[in-house]
Amino acid sequence: MFGLIAALALAAATSEPEVPATTSVVSVGPAAKMTPRLRAIMDKSDGETRETAYRITRLRDEYAIVNFRGATPISQESVTEGGKFDVLTVRVVATGEIRKMWFDLSLLGKGSGKASGKTSGKAARGHR
Repeated sequence: MFGLIAALALAAATSEPEVPATTSVVSVGPAAKMTPRLRAIMDKSDGETRETAYRITRLRDEYAIVNFRGATPISQESVTEGGKFDVLTVRVVATGEIRKMWFDLSLLGKGSGKASGKTSGKAARGHR
């Protein structure tokens, strides 16, 4: 019995630290799905610096990538020097490490479909 109590106490003492109640964490909504487009973005960049920022076409991709990298957002900053970037400060869930993730917004809205504002040929010609 004493062994079980000691094991539970040890597990509680070595568990991950909780995020303080005063820390603001952005809700990311329903779980994102890994798509070939997101995989391509993540394979081309690491998001650790301005030069290696994730080049996204939709804002929701920021939070999907944060989730896929095993982190939770803490804060967000807009940077316009040398381009247009969002810099998210995140906490890595597995380690508790705080780090920054850079997102290049230069392609925002230039993706496919509704997000980019593209219309089909018929819609562009006024057909319904």
